[in-house]
Amino acid sequence: MPAYMQNVDDFVRTYNGKGIDVDHYPANNPYQCTDVVAQFCKDSHWPHISGNANQLAQHAPQSAYQWIRNSPRNKPNPGDILILNLGGAYGHCGIVTSANYINVSYFNQNAPLGSLCHISTAVLYRGVIGWLHAR
Repeated sequence: MPAYMQNVDDFVRTYNGKGIDVDHYPANNPYQCTDVVAQFCKDSHWPHISGNANQLAQHAPQSAYQWIRNSPRNKPNPGDILILNLGGAYGHCGIVTSANYINVSYFNQNAPLGSLCHISTAVLYRGVIGWLHAR
């Protein structure tokens, strides 16, 4: 486990129902899913990961994060950074709040488009590509 990790429950309590805008981009829809990840990493004192959601695994420093591809034999831990493909051009991401081998719940925003921070569940891991685990 990393030296310091923001408590996921505290993070959710702080930001649930609010919009997070770390980079002030884009102006017409500033609350992006990657802003949730950026804020969680900042609050957890982890290195920032740049890019769209579908680029986070490639852009994450390997010294700080381990990429784990989704498979039926593993599941993420609370606080892991979940990467999904929900059909958009940029992917989607969020912070894992709970997981078992059937479903994974994650804290995110902008899915649906323009939505503020909330918890979603990927039933049967629908759309989940994998996750980043802080070293």
